[in-house]
Amino acid sequence: MHPVKISDDGVKLVQKFEGLHRVQPDGMVNAYRCPAGKWTCGWGATKGVRSGTKWTKEYCEMRLIEDLAEHGKAVKKYVQVPLSQGQFDALTSVSYTHLTLPTNREV
Repeated sequence: MHPVKISDDGVKLVQKFEGLHRVQPDGMVNAYRCPAGKWTCGWGATKGVRSGTKWTKEYCEMRLIEDLAEHGKAVKKYVQVPLSQGQFDALTSVSYTHLTLPTNREV
């Protein structure tokens, strides 16, 4: 059986490695192009991000939690062996950092 969701420690690990870039003096976070050339905002979010995107830090945090939940669902769907919380967190982090999940139309 898999853990239900990524742990707080798992979220903190993603935040540590992704970083929160382009925080402006007014507290807004601006989109930027990551090394792979994708528009990115907050802690590595790319879905729906384009040039000119601006988010609050609070929205960045909420978006990260939502995006990690989606990647956690994919881990639960495709990994067919029991996982510890640490293993689940690691796989969810790798999925978030390196994979693009298919849309409902692609599944």
